[in-house]
Amino acid sequence: MNPNEINVNLEQGLIYSNSLKPDINKYVWDYQGGFNRLNFIASRGAGLRRADANNGRVEDFLFDLPVVQALIASVVTISATQLQINFVSTTLGFVTTGNITNNFALNTRARVIYVDPNNNYIIIESLDDAQVLSSGDWADNTWITQEYNTQPRVNNGIPSTYYTPSKTYNNCTIMRKTLNLNLEDDVMTWTTAQNGDKYWIYAQEELTLQDLERYDEMNSLKGTLGFWSPDQTPSNGGVVWAIKDELRGGEWSPYFSPPSLEDFTSWLDSMANRNNKDMSYISLGVGRGALEMFQNWTSNYIQYAGIFNTFGGQAVEGIDVNRWQYGGISAQLFQLPSLNSQDFFRNQSSIVNGSVEYNTMIGLDIEQMETVASSTHQMPLQRLTRGSRELVYKIMPGVHDDDFMDKAMGVLAVTDSNSMTIQMMKRGGINYIARNGGLFQPGA
Repeated sequence: MNPNEINVNLEQGLIYSNSLKPDINKYVWDYQGGFNRLNFIASRGAGLRRADANNGRVEDFLFDLPVVQALIASVVTISATQLQINFVSTTLGFVTTGNITNNFALNTRARVIYVDPNNNYIIIESLDDAQVLSSGDWADNTWITQEYNTQPRVNNGIPSTYYTPSKTYNNCTIMRKTLNLNLEDDVMTWTTAQNGDKYWIYAQEELTLQDLERYDEMNSLKGTLGFWSPDQTPSNGGVVWAIKDELRGGEWSPYFSPPSLEDFTSWLDSMANRNNKDMSYISLGVGRGALEMFQNWTSNYIQYAGIFNTFGGQAVEGIDVNRWQYGGISAQLFQLPSLNSQDFFRNQSSIVNGSVEYNTMIGLDIEQMETVASSTHQMPLQRLTRGSRELVYKIMPGVHDDDFMDKAMGVLAVTDSNSMTIQMMKRGGINYIARNGGLFQPGA
C-alpha cells in the first residue's frame, strides 16, 4: 500500500453510512388521504365569493324562459273549428291571437280567440278554413304551450309581460376545531412529525387543520341549508342539496335497481337539454363504484384491430374509460375521493355493492353561465366566505389588563395551566347554481 493511499472497506463503509440514516419506520402511515377535491375545484374555478353581513347570507337571482303553459283537464267541442280547453289549475299568460300546440301531432296547432277572465280555460279556433279541430288531438293531462302570436293588421295591443327573477339564497356555515397542546407532551417521542426533527406533539396542529378541511368537504358535499336552534346558527347548502332544490336544482335521478347505460344516458340527456347549446360539456364527479359501473357499460364498445383499438390506439394498456361522448354531449368522469370514504359512509346500499355515495355520480357545471347583464358571466360553482378570510386561526391567550401587568413584577402567564389552546374556525361553504347539474345515485 502506497503512503498516500487510503484503505477503504466498502462493506464497512456502507454499514457505517446506513447507520447514520434516519429510521423511516418512525414515520406514521397516513390512511386518511384523498379529500377536498370538490372544494379545490370550486376555489380554482371561481375563487371566493364574499357573503354579506346579514347572517352570512348570499342571494342569487334566477331567471328562466317564461313559457306560457297549462295542463289540460278536459276539452269541450263547440264546433268543427272551435274547442274549449279547460285547465287543471288557473294559468296566466295566454292571450288572444296566441298560437298554441300540445305537440301531440303536427296538426295540433290552433289560435286562441278567447281567454277566460279567471284564467280557467281558453277557446281556440282553426288556423285556416281547411283545418278541423278534433278534441281527440287535445288529450287530457297533456300540456299545451303558447308558442307565438299572430296579430291582425289593426289591433289594440296585447297584455304586457313583466319579467321577474326568482330569488334564492345560501348561508355561510361555521365549523370549528379546538386543539390543546400540553407542555408535558413536548418531549422526544419515537414517532416524529416533520422531517424527523419535530416531536409527535407538533403533528397535532397540522392534523387538526386537515380534520377541519375534511369537515368542510363533507359540508360542501352534503350540507343542508337552514338555521338551527336555539341560536339560529346558519347552515350551508351543499351540492346535493342544491341539485334537489326546487329553484336552483338540477336533474336528480335515484335508481332502485342496478342501472344500465340507457339509464345513464337518459340522465345525461336530461341535464344537457336544460342548456340550449349544440354541445354540452358535463363534468361528473363520481365514486369509484359508479366509475366501475360506467366502465363495465362501455367495455363492449372497445373493438380491437390487431394491436390497435378504437379508444386510443396502440398505447392503451388495460381498460379505463373516463369520457363518454355522444349526441352533442361530452361527459368527463373524475373521482371525488371523499365519496369513496369507508369511514364516513359505512352503510351499504341495498341496490348495488358499496355505499350510496360510492355509487353516486354528481353532475358539476363548471362552465361560465351567462347573465342578463350584457357580456357578464358567472361560475355556477363557487366557494363562499364571510369576512376577509375563510379560516380564522388563533392562539387563545385569555383575558388580562395591560395596566395591571405593568404593575406586576412577573412575566405574563394567562393561566396556571401548563398548556395552550389553539382555536380554528372556518366561516364559509359552497354555492352551486345547479340547474345544469344533476345527481345519479341509488335510491337506498
